[in-house]
Amino acid sequence: MAAGIVLGGASGALGLWLMQRRLETIASVPKERLQRTIFEWMGVRMVIYAVAFGAAYAIDRVHTYGLLGAVAGMLVFRGVFIGMTLFQNRRRKNAA
Repeated sequence: MAAGIVLGGASGALGLWLMQRRLETIASVPKERLQRTIFEWMGVRMVIYAVAFGAAYAIDRVHTYGLLGAVAGMLVFRGVFIGMTLFQNRRRKNAA
């Protein structure tokens, strides 16, 4: 299960990092290609997640603990990221 958590956390981090990098270039995309570009980036993230889930499932095919660990790792990463964002926003509001 620990290996699944690591795979899920790493894929979540990689997916979020790729999304952040692509958002920096969104201003330069022509308006008519914007929707297609966003769909392509989402597809890349989904492929990353599918590879991580497939690898985690291959770790333990009988009890699927690896897969459950990958899901937990991805959710923990998202939860920590959202929590840090909310904490920083509150700190900025209190400082202002």
